[in-house]
Amino acid sequence: MLKKLFKHEFKTISKMGGLLVAVSGCLTLLAAAYLVSPLFSVFLNQSNEMSVGMTVVGVLLGVLGILSYVAMLVGVSFGFTIFLGVRFFRSMYSDEGYLTNTLPVKPMDLLIVKVVTAAVWMLIMNLILYGFMILLILIGTSRSLDMNFFDMLKSIRQLFGTLVDYFFADFRGDLKVSALLILLMVFVGPFAEIAIMFGSLTIGQLSWKNKGLTGILVYLGMRMAMGMVGGVASIAFNIIAARRIMEGTASLFLANGRYMVSLLISIAFGVVLFFISSHIVKNRLNLE
Repeated sequence: MLKKLFKHEFKTISKMGGLLVAVSGCLTLLAAAYLVSPLFSVFLNQSNEMSVGMTVVGVLLGVLGILSYVAMLVGVSFGFTIFLGVRFFRSMYSDEGYLTNTLPVKPMDLLIVKVVTAAVWMLIMNLILYGFMILLILIGTSRSLDMNFFDMLKSIRQLFGTLVDYFFADFRGDLKVSALLILLMVFVGPFAEIAIMFGSLTIGQLSWKNKGLTGILVYLGMRMAMGMVGGVASIAFNIIAARRIMEGTASLFLANGRYMVSLLISIAFGVVLFFISSHIVKNRLNLE
């Protein structure tokens, strides 16, 4: 039964996710086509011959284009997150919830399906959007430097390898911790974020009126609470970091410490809210 639920949930979310990826991909292709087109070459070749005013206008237009593209990516990510929240609420606590909650599965298993599927799709979406953005940056850089794209990638790889070898000799342990932290933030972060959002919406459904609005307010409250806890942790780390700097014992591990604490706070809130959600669905379900 769980396998069928995973398949159905993933397939349903993939419709919106696939549409947003397709839209983002088309816009990225258009931007990439401009970067490799003669129009961009003309701008690069003539930029040195332009007046100061025209150069400034060109730079501003370029910056505006970049900001617009980044805003599009942020909008796609934010819109997809909203879609996941709305879909979860409708499928669990609205009219559709009557059917969902009568399925022959445990409440915790049902929540696991919802959280895991949504988090996996959020991870996929984030990786794709980051990939689009990095691709455009690399194409624009290669065109600006008048280098072959693949030759530039080879140079970047060699430079990266040199930097890693240089820092690895003195910061072997710190680099491993930093790499692990990045992987955790990328692959574990979405699961914590989805669990927090779904848990907040589940608490909100206890209200007799305006359940969706209550869930949103609970979510905002959770984010504020996480911010307060993270702020206290940041102060503590800043004090420790200042002391280590004065002693000459600062390290990358210490610099990454506050990010690790932030991730641990998100995971802790996500786990607690997940079990609270399971308890509510099992014992205090209040469908509209």
